[in-house]
Amino acid sequence: MTTRFVTRHSGAADWLRRQGISAEVFGHLEMTSVQPGDVVIGNLPAHLAAEIAVKGGRYIHLAMTVPEHLRGQNLNADQMDQCGARLVPLQIAFDMRPAEVATPRPSKPTGTTLVTLLGTPKTGDYEKFVYHFGPRHAESRWMPEALIRMCADTDNAIRRLIIVGTRGSGWDLLARIAKLDGSLLEYDLFSEVESQTASVANVHKLQSHLAKHLGIEDVVLLIAPYADDPQASAVLAGQIASVLRKGEQVVFDMTFGLRDVMLTTFACALALEHLNDIRLRDVIYASIKAQSGGQADVLSIGAVREIIAWVRALSVLDATGDMRPLSKLLKDNTEIADLISRQYVDEKMLRPRRAAQRAHQLLAVAQQSQSPRTMLFLSALKERLDWAMKGEKISWIQAALARRSLADGDLMRATALAFEACISAHMEQEIGDAAQAVEDPGQRSYCQAELNASIRSLRRSERREEDADYLVLKGLRNALLHASRATRSDIVSLLNNPDQLAGLIDKCLKARVERD
Repeated sequence: MTTRFVTRHSGAADWLRRQGISAEVFGHLEMTSVQPGDVVIGNLPAHLAAEIAVKGGRYIHLAMTVPEHLRGQNLNADQMDQCGARLVPLQIAFDMRPAEVATPRPSKPTGTTLVTLLGTPKTGDYEKFVYHFGPRHAESRWMPEALIRMCADTDNAIRRLIIVGTRGSGWDLLARIAKLDGSLLEYDLFSEVESQTASVANVHKLQSHLAKHLGIEDVVLLIAPYADDPQASAVLAGQIASVLRKGEQVVFDMTFGLRDVMLTTFACALALEHLNDIRLRDVIYASIKAQSGGQADVLSIGAVREIIAWVRALSVLDATGDMRPLSKLLKDNTEIADLISRQYVDEKMLRPRRAAQRAHQLLAVAQQSQSPRTMLFLSALKERLDWAMKGEKISWIQAALARRSLADGDLMRATALAFEACISAHMEQEIGDAAQAVEDPGQRSYCQAELNASIRSLRRSERREEDADYLVLKGLRNALLHASRATRSDIVSLLNNPDQLAGLIDKCLKARVERD
């Protein structure tokens, strides 16, 4: 790692030495000399600071406020101190697109956007292959070109192309694909790629030529750093995110590029699906083999994405009880998806018996499913729906849901469900366990008021421990769900001690609901 100080003023060099910083002093910065991890100090324009960041370096800005009468003079170290000279480390966030491509984003993007990586051909050029996309095929030296041609007459026609490469990627190859062989631009790019110094200006000149040759609306070329550490990976993801439009249908192609960049791009695709609200149609990879006789199969690795989506959906279920993300994954079985959606509404509306019936139906249909995805996660669904197997009484189902929330650490939901279970148990004892009556809001309000009055009518010495615990649970429920201010010291203490609060919920459930 090298530290460089870019300045033509001896006073500035003296000032830096006063700060105890050792650096090589240069009157001019040769950008080709900047390596990943290098530190550059100076008073550089924004585009050079961005270039340093792209190359993996760190830029520290020499800032000071110079009064008008001192401007244009060579300041000494003392004068720089008087002007408030200081070093400001900058975090560079930038958009590598030129101004002409920063067009307003349409509210409803049409067609498909292809995001692809640009590698470095070992022979200086890509070999021509016949790329097979299922029953269809197209021939080209460059897989994205084959894909664009193959989809041209379909509903999934590619309208935008985003190409991500490093300063040493085959940008000169793209010039030849765009029929710019022998042009000055191709020569300049070839020279720059050879020395791994491809410039933003020359790369951007390719955009309009490439779009015209491919017959698509827009081409965006991005120079990114090697994604070989977390910071560079974040820069790569940020650059791709900056040019994606909300609602775009996106296909990520990972055919060309180093393995670590491929994995970063795959992770980026999954993240941007949520952060940018894009519609991730697929992630593809062309299996190019030296002994293939010029044939290459284009494979979808969307199955990996679906498995990750299943894990994410089950995590949401564990955290919130919301099963709706699962309905998107079960789109091949609309009956299951519909049951999941309704089950969530029933549970949230505190209609637990109906929710349990839905859960029974859901598991029955899932067990009959022939879908590999459904069968893969069937045991996980069974485990998470075990609350529905606790019996017919509504109070038992609510108690099981409360315990599930307790196990997940969701004390607010556990408190609410435990309180409702106590009310249901009282109603089942007084008026029977008919679901229509126990779930009726008016009946529940009446029975709750009656239970509260009966306990409060007792002298403190006459109240059982379970009665006192119930009143504390009621106060906790009001404090947590209705944001009412807790004034009783025992309730305040429980709100500040999650373990004791969980213990109270456990006691109330055992004493008032699970005693049978």
